[in-house]
Amino acid sequence: MKRLSTDDRLAWIRLSNKREKKHLKRIQPLNNRRKPKKSLTHSSDILKAPEVFELIKSRHHKKLLEFIGKLRDKVLIQKNKVIVDFSSTKSMVVCGTLLFFSELHRIERELGSLNLVSCIPPKDETVSQVLKHLGILNMLNNNSPIIPKRVDVINWKTASGEITDATKVGQILEEQSKLPKDKSKKLYRGVSEAMTNVSQHAYMDLRNDGANIVGEKGWWMFCREEDDHISVAFCDLGVGIPITLPKTIEGNKEESLFKTILQTLFGSDKVKYSDGELIRAAIEIKRSRTQKRHRGKGLLDMIKAIDNTQGGRLTILSNKGCYLYNLNNTKPSEDIKNYKDSIFGTLIIWSLPISRDYRG
Repeated sequence: MKRLSTDDRLAWIRLSNKREKKHLKRIQPLNNRRKPKKSLTHSSDILKAPEVFELIKSRHHKKLLEFIGKLRDKVLIQKNKVIVDFSSTKSMVVCGTLLFFSELHRIERELGSLNLVSCIPPKDETVSQVLKHLGILNMLNNNSPIIPKRVDVINWKTASGEITDATKVGQILEEQSKLPKDKSKKLYRGVSEAMTNVSQHAYMDLRNDGANIVGEKGWWMFCREEDDHISVAFCDLGVGIPITLPKTIEGNKEESLFKTILQTLFGSDKVKYSDGELIRAAIEIKRSRTQKRHRGKGLLDMIKAIDNTQGGRLTILSNKGCYLYNLNNTKPSEDIKNYKDSIFGTLIIWSLPISRDYRG
């Protein structure tokens, strides 16, 4: 083989370099295409909303609270961008929807806006109408053109505030023209008492959700008339009845009564009582107050209304506990439940038939 001269070797090196540059230039676009693009999933966390927004059934309770907990942690605490994916959501029940609604408003209030949150809208038509009617889609920066038309959706009315002002609540209840005055009055008293409890007790300490927000306050309410029933749901995001009640009666005459009630209802050998048991005991404390002048209105009025109304129901969820009271076949029924996860607050739901079996 003929040996290349120095000039020939230099020419060969230049040619090889040109070929290499052409090769790199040719494959560069291909390499760029192969590199994963910076997508929404990289810059924003996608949170899958649950199929059912509901709190009474344990399986729905767990999934909803996991979803809300992640939303609160990522947006309120970590200040990360989040995309809420409602594409699989099929049902929005009053209790779960109100808790989600309240948490969203709390995050918006603390951050000043919900610019960190966007959403993938639902596929379900009814869910879309609910989220649009309640203003949730707009809050989550989604300008869906959907127009709420279903009667069971547009009948949802909302109210919120930070002080004890039941004016708007009274206006909403007055609009329910089918509701007898006695029932309307008792509903009004029940909500007014819940507002008073919010202003006096609900935010007496830091909410144990990791946000460490000082000076919190606020309540949110839904009211809906449907299928000859009226439902009123009231929510606060405070420390919860199982925490506030023992603290508010500590050192006064009701403390010994409270201990006696717990021991009578659930046994004297218990060292610690569940949240559900503490809510049940709180109802008994209220019942004992009815013997005092100017006491016993509000929540006890609602229980009395249920006692006189076939099909009436009262549900109280607070932290990990749940208390249910209803009237079936003229006999009152009470039940308590406990869950593994806390709602970090209190949610009260009254449901009354509008015109059936009411005895005043």
